Amino acid sequence: TLEADPGAAYRVGAVSFDALRHTRRSLAARLAGLQEGAVYDPGDVAAARARLAQLGVFTAVAAAAERRPDGTVDVTFRAEERPRFTLAYGVRWESEAGVAAVVDAVDRNLLGRAVTLGGRLRWESDDQSARLYLGADDLLGSRAGFQAFAEWRRRTQGNLQYDTLESTFALTHPAWSAASARAYAAWRDSRLTEVEPDPFFPLDVRVTH
Repeated sequence: TLEADPGAAYRVGAVSFDALRHTRRSLAARLAGLQEGAVYDPGDVAAARARLAQLGVFTAVAAAAERRPDGTVDVTFRAEERPRFTLAYGVRWESEAGVAAVVDAVDRNLLGRAVTLGGRLRWESDDQSARLYLGADDLLGSRAGFQAFAEWRRRTQGNLQYDTLESTFALTHPAWSAASARAYAAWRDSRLTEVEPDPFFPLDVRVTH
């Protein structure tokens, strides 16, 4: 005959986050999902740590638990954030093509919500473009991801000028372990004109789809 006394169950006490400079604590707390007063389970802490690590804005996430005399356990997460901003640029010169330049700017943690906002400007004498990207791999801990993209481009060939404006939007969500459901939409506007229009028969062709 075995008799066991389980003792008092420990409860989750204060849940805190150290070293967060850019990420909102409200987002981290919602993603961790530990409720104050709930029964303390080390497995729940490990799962919370894994969810935070999958957010994509941390290089490392550690968790520490401190048992207190009143029967509660304070949990502290310490996360090391990735660099938030990135700026890259380049310039080149060729005897036939002339000068070309490109600038990339990225914010990987927009408004502290683990959303990536990026832009690119590219310039050549006969080809210019501007691009904007917005996306997140795990939106607010919902496991849903989205990507939005927009680009304007102008190309010149002789007296012909091609202007295009296009955008795409995609929303993904895991359907089961080996597949994901995805909704996708795209829009494109193309226009062909002349740099110096013919005064009698100007060329202006536009296609939207």
